[in-house]
Amino acid sequence: MNEAADAALHALPGDKIEGRVFRRGSIRTAWENAVERAGLDGFRFHDLRHTFASHMVMRGANLVELRDILGHADLKMTMRYCHLAPEHKRAAVARLDGLTSTQPVDTSVDEAAGARRADAREDSATPGRSPGTW
Repeated sequence: MNEAADAALHALPGDKIEGRVFRRGSIRTAWENAVERAGLDGFRFHDLRHTFASHMVMRGANLVELRDILGHADLKMTMRYCHLAPEHKRAAVARLDGLTSTQPVDTSVDEAAGARRADAREDSATPGRSPGTW
């Protein structure tokens, strides 16, 4: 739990039962009333786990971290919880922009490095074998 959530929960009025934030049943009633007032048909408290998982991944958490936080035994289950926003998917695909550019690429540095690697292979080749063969 992050610091802001922890502070908000500690600020709630009423007695705190050891190990629990809410008294048994009190959160369910509050949740159902809030969902009804907001007009959110079919929205369950458990849906917040999916929202949490999605935002964690979109903010850079990896799936192993998220699996451990959610308490899942299997990454397949964790992946079922992650729903990426369309703009997040577009941004991921946009990382390929420029990959197939029609502009010529300056390879002068790469050519020099390639020549040095070829020289090193020839120097280390076993007699009787061509460089790069086993």
